[in-house]
Amino acid sequence: MRVLKFFGSVFFILTAVIFILPLFMSDHIEVRNSLWMQTDVKTVFRHVNSLRLWPEWSPFEWADTNLRLLYSGPETGQGSRLEWIGNRNDTQSIEVIRSEPYKLIQNVLDMKQGGHAIDEWEFFVSGDSVEVVWTLKLTELAYPFHRYFGFFSGNLIAPMQVKGLRTLKELTEGKQQLPKVEWVELEPQPAVGITKIISQEEIPEVASSLLNKLETYMRQSRQQPVADLFVLIQQSDKPDKIEFTLAYPIPEEVTESGRVRYFIRPGGKAVRASFQGKYEEKTYVYDELQKFLLDHQMPISPLTIEIWLNSKEAILNSELWHMEMFALVE
Repeated sequence: MRVLKFFGSVFFILTAVIFILPLFMSDHIEVRNSLWMQTDVKTVFRHVNSLRLWPEWSPFEWADTNLRLLYSGPETGQGSRLEWIGNRNDTQSIEVIRSEPYKLIQNVLDMKQGGHAIDEWEFFVSGDSVEVVWTLKLTELAYPFHRYFGFFSGNLIAPMQVKGLRTLKELTEGKQQLPKVEWVELEPQPAVGITKIISQEEIPEVASSLLNKLETYMRQSRQQPVADLFVLIQQSDKPDKIEFTLAYPIPEEVTESGRVRYFIRPGGKAVRASFQGKYEEKTYVYDELQKFLLDHQMPISPLTIEIWLNSKEAILNSELWHMEMFALVE
């Protein structure tokens, strides 16, 4: 009988301890780790901002074949969501609730009865490196047992954060330097020019022919350009063809003649990237502009290539072209 009383007392004390201690434990906890990476901030930001890329680096075992991953919402940024479903159909999820390109990302992790976690990422650029700070804030920890988890989670979560940051570092370092993209306000520019639908291979021959016609018009109409000769290249409705316009900027509206037309290059808010090199190498700049628009959750806009030529001879040598690719966003 005494033995039963003893074990009963021990059980009562243990039960009391188990349920009393959590009353003094916090229902929230914060774990933070950071790592410097020699990479473009846009590169590492995109790996975090797109939940579809998380399985490539995340320390969570999403590669487990027993998990089903369901994506919804936008491809990247605020509103994108990932759910993972286990063998017992237990579902957890993560959703991007705030995305400030190249500075901050906040996610909410829904662990059902286990509470919620705010998953926060900050990016600090210094030279050609970026410090990535990963903070996990556990909130609404359920009484009593999840508070125990919160109390001991620092030792559990911190190594996972370090592992994830190191994998991100390996994935992003050594990538090609991305072209600079910036927001600009383009001024509408009056111009006269000639437009022709051509293939990329026809550029040198067609450009030379159009230049002769445009020069003749400028002499006969006694027009004085206000800046250098330029080219606008836009996509056409025909497959594998471009809309090629050779033009001079002018101060005011003029009378059109033959194939020479007066037009105004559109102005307004735009994203722009500048690069020097061969026309054929423009693809990576085009891709970067599209990704930049996605990062800011802006609709994809038709892109225009603008080429400024500091000499007439440069029109035949694309290595001398100063190219600017832009997309109007309003």
